[in-house]
Amino acid sequence: MPVEPAPVPAAPGEPAPVPVAPGEPAPASRAPGEAASAPSPGEPAPAPRAAPEDSAPAPGEAGPGEFRIMVLIDPEWAATEPGQVPPEVVVGAWLIRPDGTPVRFEPNPAYEPSTPDSPRDPVDGAIRLVARGELDGDRLLSVLRDVVLGVALDENGVAIVAPAPDGVPSVLVTSSPGYRKLLDVAGWRNVTVPELAAALPELGVDVLVNPGAPQSIRLLGDAIRAAAALPADI
Repeated sequence: MPVEPAPVPAAPGEPAPVPVAPGEPAPASRAPGEAASAPSPGEPAPAPRAAPEDSAPAPGEAGPGEFRIMVLIDPEWAATEPGQVPPEVVVGAWLIRPDGTPVRFEPNPAYEPSTPDSPRDPVDGAIRLVARGELDGDRLLSVLRDVVLGVALDENGVAIVAPAPDGVPSVLVTSSPGYRKLLDVAGWRNVTVPELAAALPELGVDVLVNPGAPQSIRLLGDAIRAAAALPADI
């Protein structure tokens, strides 16, 4: 699948996952027997083990047939008190269905990266891996398929098309609310990848993901349409 990274150097750093049950504070690590860890940025969310039908959940944990939450925690954060996780160190979360399959990743607008090199979400992490040659384009598209993107709008509410670093006309989108402040635009619209694909012209316009970020990438319009055609997880 053709993807073309913008010429910006990438930096390492991947948030560490911690699963938690709804109604309880996020712990700093996962105890044996709990649901599987969330993936590092750049890796599609796995299907964690659901609680056995005949097992009794502990107080505060999700029981059979209930949803769970799987969160990503900044790897540089160190807990000072058990069970106390400041909201600004939570990268985001997946809602996990009772059958163990994840729902689309939701980034945390309050997340504050511990370093400038910390990825802000799975797509951000995947872009960095692609730039380093450690992830192929197909895997990036599968990660992209399961997030909500922000499309930059002009004062008339129309999607902005501007030159990418290599001069190709591109729609400007972000994978994390934290990257929106890097662009001086009138507004933003949240869209899914299928919605973005449906709005793109058939020819002549690509998509620039995370312009101004430590690592951005220009994706061909055909790549966005291919991502939209992948099986939906929600």
